Amino acid sequence: MDDRRSRGSLPDHRADGSADPRTAVAACLPAGALYPEVIASGCSDRDDWLVTARVPGVSLLEAWPGMSRPERELATHELAMAVKALHGAPAQHLRPPCLFRGAPVVPRSTFIETLKTLVMRAAGGRDDADVSARVFELLDEHEPLINDVPNVMAHHDLNFGQCIWRDGHLVGLVDLEMSHANTADWDLPVLLGMCAEPRHGASTALEPALDVEDFVDVPRWFRDAYPAPFTQPSLIRRLRIYELIYRLASFTDTPDPARMLDVLEHGTRYEHLVPA
Repeated sequence: MDDRRSRGSLPDHRADGSADPRTAVAACLPAGALYPEVIASGCSDRDDWLVTARVPGVSLLEAWPGMSRPERELATHELAMAVKALHGAPAQHLRPPCLFRGAPVVPRSTFIETLKTLVMRAAGGRDDADVSARVFELLDEHEPLINDVPNVMAHHDLNFGQCIWRDGHLVGLVDLEMSHANTADWDLPVLLGMCAEPRHGASTALEPALDVEDFVDVPRWFRDAYPAPFTQPSLIRRLRIYELIYRLASFTDTPDPARMLDVLEHGTRYEHLVPA
């Protein structure tokens, strides 16, 4: 793939005249982010589409079972460097074209308010009211821990399925249509969740080859190459709020304060992977 970015001719507006955020994202990226050249993009009703140049190779998730330990560490370091480059691109004005079935992205400043609104929608008896009150209490406790402002362009779906591997190197980082301004640790829930449950979302053919033990060192390797996402104070508690926001579509369909309480009190499925 040619790393040169020929973006001057890219359409930067939709047919209705509104700015196209996908090409805006692409135009901001340095070559180190490993994002392929955008060829065309468009919108049909609420469905956005994007065509990028083909990057030969296989997904890193597919290649992972057959890789040696040194290759895995190298791949993780190269991914960390690509993410660092992505995070270094200007992003404060960018918003994803679609998120959570077309709903607007939730700004960090309204994370807690959004979760409280879902709790209030859940009707039930006294037991439910007690659970809801406890969730409100914990949300209030967590709010000061996430009140920083967005300062990077986050990927939002960072996992090995979005990485292209060829000839012993990472050559592509794709699927940036939901990239938007957030904080560096915002990309950790998906990456850590993949390490905790690598078979989740994988193809049926690939599932048997994916062993969770092959992923336990990934967070440490990633942190060694790019420490910033792991340096936030109260990282574990921040991740719990992020997990709830990442599950927002599910909670919107079925508000469930008990499930929210479980995350806030007992943690996420991937906390044990956060490097000490």
